[in-house]
Amino acid sequence: KATAYNTAVLPVMGTSDEFYLPPNAGKIESIALRILKAEAPVSRNTLIRKLLGAWGITRTGDRVDAVIAGVFKKLDKRITVDGDNAFFWLGSQDPDSYDIYRTADNQGNKRELTEIPSEEIIVAAKEVLSEQIGLTKADLIRETAKKFGFTRLGAVMTAALENAIDKAVSTGKIKNGGDKYTL
Repeated sequence: KATAYNTAVLPVMGTSDEFYLPPNAGKIESIALRILKAEAPVSRNTLIRKLLGAWGITRTGDRVDAVIAGVFKKLDKRITVDGDNAFFWLGSQDPDSYDIYRTADNQGNKRELTEIPSEEIIVAAKEVLSEQIGLTKADLIRETAKKFGFTRLGAVMTAALENAIDKAVSTGKIKNGGDKYTL
């Protein structure tokens, strides 16, 4: 169920001034689709950062947001939301039946836990529980984080894991027996 994260390698597409030209809308859309095909599910923030990076843009603003909104409307995608984070999936991907989790890429770069959709975290948590039978919430959080390469957790990362575990319990993917979590 674990696989390496696949990172989209993007060429330089042009300058920041060229980004806003209407004839480049198709190019922007094709780069967005290229990122999605390589990295989906991917956080909206990561998708935008990589998309803008191909044009040498480092900050967003009203003009950038308008171009991005137009491109995102055209993409065949599904969107899930975890807290303040939106995640873009290919239209062909089903978040409810997603069954892999992705660790660091081949260069050892890992995503922050807040950049990983809860559906993916749930898959890792279920694998932990299949190996450990039953764990307390704290142990399940710690062991799930290790699946993604994290040994130390801050409050934000812990919250992302707790959110995913709570979602797994509410959807029946994990059972909460009071003091222990099981499959």
